[in-house]
Amino acid sequence: MTDAPVHEALWTELAGEIVQHYATGRRIVAVDGADRSATSAAADRLADALRRAGATVDRRALDDLASYTSTVVAPFRAGAGDAVLVLDGPILGTPAADTLAWAMWLDTDGPGIGGPGNRTTADAIVDVTDPAHPRRRFSDWCVIPRR
Repeated sequence: MTDAPVHEALWTELAGEIVQHYATGRRIVAVDGADRSATSAAADRLADALRRAGATVDRRALDDLASYTSTVVAPFRAGAGDAVLVLDGPILGTPAADTLAWAMWLDTDGPGIGGPGNRTTADAIVDVTDPAHPRRRFSDWCVIPRR
């Protein structure tokens, strides 16, 4: 993915959506996808955009779903004040996804990859199959190939 200023509009748009719909409280958002390095970079960009939008942001990688509730969710929600926790890691399609206010699926392999559960439970899908030109894609059950 590129750091070119022209692409900042995408991250600003996504951050604006989160701040608009989830303005107060201790919110958890996540970036999931098949390519862990790409999801980490995208989560960093989203966190930066949220900071520019005025949010207090914590940023973490999600590595252990077994202890996620006790080591990530509980301590974050016990904190004071409004804040957004931006996670990257494999969370969509798991029971832990129920803790999220908002989620993004990062599509690195093209339409249809990642399974319908990830594509339809994410609030946003960002296509980075061309890393120099990331774009938001609107997909739902209508575009999932039938068998």
